[in-house]
Amino acid sequence: KRAQKEGLDVVLFDYTTPSPNGITWGLGGTGVNAGGICKKLMQMSGDSSEVFKYSENFGWNIEDTPVLKWQKLVQKVQMYLKKQSFQERASLIQSGVAFVKSFAEIGEPSTVNYKSNPNSQESESLEAENIIINTGSRPNRNIPGAPRHWEKYWITTEELFTMSEAPMKTFIFGPGHIGFETGSFLSALGFDVSLASHRNYFLGHFDQDMVQRLKEILQSRGLKFITHCQIMDIKKLGERRYLVKMKLNGSTIVEEEFNTLVLTINRPPETSNIGAENIHLYLTRHGYVKGRENEIERSVSHSNIYAVGDALENPYKLQPVAERSGKLLAKRLAMRKALQPEEEVLKHTTEFSNVPVTVFSHIDYSFVGMSEEEATIV
Repeated sequence: KRAQKEGLDVVLFDYTTPSPNGITWGLGGTGVNAGGICKKLMQMSGDSSEVFKYSENFGWNIEDTPVLKWQKLVQKVQMYLKKQSFQERASLIQSGVAFVKSFAEIGEPSTVNYKSNPNSQESESLEAENIIINTGSRPNRNIPGAPRHWEKYWITTEELFTMSEAPMKTFIFGPGHIGFETGSFLSALGFDVSLASHRNYFLGHFDQDMVQRLKEILQSRGLKFITHCQIMDIKKLGERRYLVKMKLNGSTIVEEEFNTLVLTINRPPETSNIGAENIHLYLTRHGYVKGRENEIERSVSHSNIYAVGDALENPYKLQPVAERSGKLLAKRLAMRKALQPEEEVLKHTTEFSNVPVTVFSHIDYSFVGMSEEEATIV
């Protein structure tokens, strides 16, 4: 929308590859449909139980004990997301952006090929002066090096937000903010939740003194934390019954049964099917578009190809950062089209240092700059 506002002609291709469980969504990407917004809504639902708990002290007469209806919660969240997607699409069209619901890939440095789905034999082409890759990322579905059949046992947050049945006793594996936030809202909703990390810490880039305080608050509300955890084996005992064998601290063997297993480690960029090989677009070994030192969104191998968000190699895989990055990129493209001096154009680059980040849990924790641990090393 910003590029269109700057006077550029814009075509937006949007296609979501269904997950192995058939999960897909409308316009808005992961952040809207399977990320932060979903977690915030479910955390709000969980925190409502605390309001009920103390309401009688403030004059309210609640005769029955409140009971969570998981299916209704999921339906309400999904209805909200569909509304957001519809409004965003309407806003795009109103702004003049040509919206094409199709799978697209780069055919040549200035050509985009698109079709209804990746398997379709019929495709069309579009010439473009500039191409912006904003394909986002999708979650890993197994632990690296683990037996392949474990994939059938894990779900990701994509499936969690659409489950028709309550997760019940849940095991979450992953040390980052996605696992942390998921553990927070599920425990707030009243479920028995264990959050495990293969490291000796959680939220590694955050100040660990503050993380410890946050952990203590969440532990007091029922969330269990497991560190130095190595998954040795997973067995399916029956319908939604899994036995997880863990090695803790390198020696202690523990087995525990769970109803739902949620994997929250890493989110590789969705760049494997964008046609990078057709033009020899430079990607890092992890699949990210490599940018330039003076303009990080601009490909090192192709001057007319750019990337923003999770597809770009940058330290902050955050929706607000991607949004800001995209708006500044639109400004630069418009300035170049108007033949403004390059030194003036580069004054509108994205600053990727000292970006505030937040963990959305029962107690939100925001952080910017260096952690105490990093400052001590410096």
